Amino acid sequence: MKPMTKTPIRRRLMVAAVAAAVLSSLAVATPSQAVNAHARRALPIKAGTSLIFMGTNSGAFHSPDSTCTAGAVMFYNRFLYRIRPYDRAVRYVLTAKHCGSMNQMVRVGDVQVGKVTWVSPTSDLALVRIEPDHTRSTHCFSGSTGRHCSIVETYTPRAIGQVILAQNRGGQENTLPVRGSGAPGAGEKFCTTGQTTGVICDYQAAPTPARVMLQPNEVAAVTSSINNTVGDSGGPIVSPSGTIYGIEFAAFGAEQPLYSNYMFYIPIAHAMRELPGYALVLG
Repeated sequence: MKPMTKTPIRRRLMVAAVAAAVLSSLAVATPSQAVNAHARRALPIKAGTSLIFMGTNSGAFHSPDSTCTAGAVMFYNRFLYRIRPYDRAVRYVLTAKHCGSMNQMVRVGDVQVGKVTWVSPTSDLALVRIEPDHTRSTHCFSGSTGRHCSIVETYTPRAIGQVILAQNRGGQENTLPVRGSGAPGAGEKFCTTGQTTGVICDYQAAPTPARVMLQPNEVAAVTSSINNTVGDSGGPIVSPSGTIYGIEFAAFGAEQPLYSNYMFYIPIAHAMRELPGYALVLG
């Protein structure tokens, strides 16, 4: 797929000698055939699910749909927001800010699931609010005064604390429970799981490469295998056992051979500091 670029990414990740070159960011991709596309385009949402940020056809303006990856499923952990069944079933998906804009609608497959409700003022992070599934049923019972019926409303979260990371016996992508948050240890190999390239578990922490400018809250990683590409942006950095380490936002591609094995992410600890009151949904 042809690399795409977004201005905010180029501004943050600039190689001085090739400032005008195209960065093979993970920015956004038009919907494409993902690894195990059925699992990644199905509800409920998991870390690694394909998110489609819906374009617009209104008036003289037109923008196509674009695709990124769900990074982590969260909930708002404040008492007053946990009283009603509806509020308890609302979920939030952490992803990359450059994937969409404030109030942009998001779908998974053909199902509209919510919209962007928060974008970081300083980091390439955003939250998509995921509305719960709502069903109504009639519950009837017989008593001493006759038969009585009432309407029962049920709200079910459409995003859960799992990550698309494992493989089943048939070699198809499968899920693991999210076990918490953390940071990779020295020399530890960790994984990404994106809607385009699938699961890669060959990354290690690396120093910022020469002539690449990162913000203090951005971290470099390097792989000796294939690298992530368009559409993988926003996906989770995760341990092989399911601990979330961060949210990826960019990578270099083949047009930058000196840096083509570098990927960049924002640590989950920084994201949590920007989002007081939110917590990871665990499996």
